[in-house]
Amino acid sequence: MKKIFTLLWLSIITAFAFNAAAQGTTCNAEYNYQYLSNNTVKFNPQETQGPPLVTHTWNFGDGSPVSNLVSPTHVFAASGNYPVVHTIVRVNQNNTPVCTGTFTKVVNITICDLVVDFSWTSTAANPLVVAFQNLSVPLSNTDSVTWQFGDNTTSHAVNPVHTYAVAGTYNVCLIVKKFPTPTSGQCIKYICKTVVVTTPCNLVANFNWTVTQTNPLSIEFHNLSVPLSTTDSITWTFGDGGTSNAVNPVHTYANAGTYTVCLRVKKLTPPGAPPCIREICKTLVIPPPCNLVVDFSSTIATSNPLMVYFQNLSVPLSNTDSITWTFGDGQSANTVNAVHTYANAGTYTVCLRVKKLTPPGTTPCVREICKTIVIPPACNLVVDFNWTVTPNNPLRIEFHNLTNPIAATDSIRWTFGDGTSSNQIHPVHTYTAPGTYTVCLRIIRYNGTNTPCIREICKTIVIPVPCNLVVSFTSEPVPNQPLSIRFTNTSTPGHASDSLRWTFGDGTSLSGVQSDPNVASPIHHYANAGTFTVCLRVKKNNI
Repeated sequence: MKKIFTLLWLSIITAFAFNAAAQGTTCNAEYNYQYLSNNTVKFNPQETQGPPLVTHTWNFGDGSPVSNLVSPTHVFAASGNYPVVHTIVRVNQNNTPVCTGTFTKVVNITICDLVVDFSWTSTAANPLVVAFQNLSVPLSNTDSVTWQFGDNTTSHAVNPVHTYAVAGTYNVCLIVKKFPTPTSGQCIKYICKTVVVTTPCNLVANFNWTVTQTNPLSIEFHNLSVPLSTTDSITWTFGDGGTSNAVNPVHTYANAGTYTVCLRVKKLTPPGAPPCIREICKTLVIPPPCNLVVDFSSTIATSNPLMVYFQNLSVPLSNTDSITWTFGDGQSANTVNAVHTYANAGTYTVCLRVKKLTPPGTTPCVREICKTIVIPPACNLVVDFNWTVTPNNPLRIEFHNLTNPIAATDSIRWTFGDGTSSNQIHPVHTYTAPGTYTVCLRIIRYNGTNTPCIREICKTIVIPVPCNLVVSFTSEPVPNQPLSIRFTNTSTPGHASDSLRWTFGDGTSLSGVQSDPNVASPIHHYANAGTFTVCLRVKKNNI
């Protein structure tokens, strides 16, 4: 439900004036201001007379002490919007107040909060090419950006890519200058960082390994790094806490498992030159003893008795295992869990063979199991139904059996979800109360075999409660608070568990239940006067 109402903010301005000898005197506190910098402001009142006949009081709105100067200059410590209040009091020769005036303006302060920073990355193919990333915040497209690359070259791109002529150490500076605005002065900041540019390093680290024939825990590692020289520093880490500095080490592990083996090669470079280091890591799997147990189960598909789902129950099983199914009809598969459709009913011998991946030269781990499965004759029975509601009685449902094909010898059973059932082909059932019910139709067909053809389908039927809910609410101002409104839910019928949602038309909302008095009769405080569309949404939860 929606209602439109208007809040009128009444500004009551009361002027106090003191008349002396029938002389008309006014106190004008209006003023203008000018920015001397982005946070320094000079205030210029229209009334320029000062003590002893006129006193000025300035409240700058930032918590600082007031000023009694006629035209003060104030420095704000932080960015923000500050209401600056100017009050003047005029007295006569007898020091008796004649009049008082007050005037307020909001002063916007924007302080330079620019933070300049940058990062860089070298191109892998050519370390003399360096890509610079400007990380300065806040950064806008009007800012002036200047890069100094330390080799007497510059750029004004936001994120430049620079190519140095030679390797070396360079002092790179980024200077950012923000465009001045009426409320901010000049904002310039910079940062310099040392960038080391290296010479190309063409070292490629690599290795492989072989398993010792007599001991699968003993591994021979082969260093394939190029170019490789006798002065290179070599470090192997075998993933089990062991290390070696040999060119081609042999390492024996204590246990089977998965290990991360790393080779690090460092070439000897002249003093002061950047180091040339490459590292490569590979995963080494040392398999445990063969404890593989192969097993599987089979399930005939309900929709097609010639289709069988095979579930691989072998343990332990990993994604590197080699799997082979043979289905007894000349067909095979290599998936973990197979689905196979036979051409004819019959008896078949199904076998599952699993071979675990082992290191070259080791004894393979292979296990196999075979089982007999029986495929019964096809059952093409498709069970389905729908229903219609009696127009004058929503509790009375007419069910229609849509099973195809259906025969007089079929066994039919309906369950209506309320504890009752029926064996009719097209039953009519009357529920005692609204609600959600699961209705199932189950048909059994005996086709002359030991395995009957059984199909069942279940559907959800919802019998709703009549909804007679009428939503309404009232509103009234809160005394002495012209921007505060009390809303009251008057919807019928009401219940303590009803869910309520108010939207007040100013971008705010309130949700809860009727039992909460702050939700059933909320007071909303608007920030400003205006016209707002207020909505109340009620949802019954006691059905």
